[in-house]
Amino acid sequence: FVKRAEDRGIAWTDSVNFFESNQAELDRNYKELCNPSLEYPAYYTLPFHGYDEGNLNWSAAHELEAATQSMCLGYYDGLTWQDAQEMFRGAAREVIAETWFAAHSAGTDAQLSEGPRTLLDIGCSGGFSTQEMAKTFPGVQATGVDLSPYYLSVAKFLYPQHRFMH
Repeated sequence: FVKRAEDRGIAWTDSVNFFESNQAELDRNYKELCNPSLEYPAYYTLPFHGYDEGNLNWSAAHELEAATQSMCLGYYDGLTWQDAQEMFRGAAREVIAETWFAAHSAGTDAQLSEGPRTLLDIGCSGGFSTQEMAKTFPGVQATGVDLSPYYLSVAKFLYPQHRFMH
């Protein structure tokens, strides 16, 4: 998986090294975000994506950005990972905007031009989708929620302008 991604231009090892080198900040984010009273559903603590601890560990969080970048490689043959990501995420942004404006077409012109004031991304992982939705509606107050405080620590590190909750 890692070799395929690196062969397609994703700097997986460099990305992991970058997050490892910023562990002190990730640890601060973790302490700020982690809700120790949260009870995980049983499935969430099982091995997942090659990690014995599932999504509840730093190794998975360190690989999160590179893994997300590689996600679309199989969807669009012949494209760089950047172009594949933009096709995938761009299509999602278009659908989100179309859905919002269609649902609010009975509103005033001012309401339509503004878009939503807030948005909630449930299951936000490392905040990548939160950021993409925020691009769709500039100025929106975006909040991402996830079960993994490790992933949320990465999200807060990458996108400090958004709010993240465990």
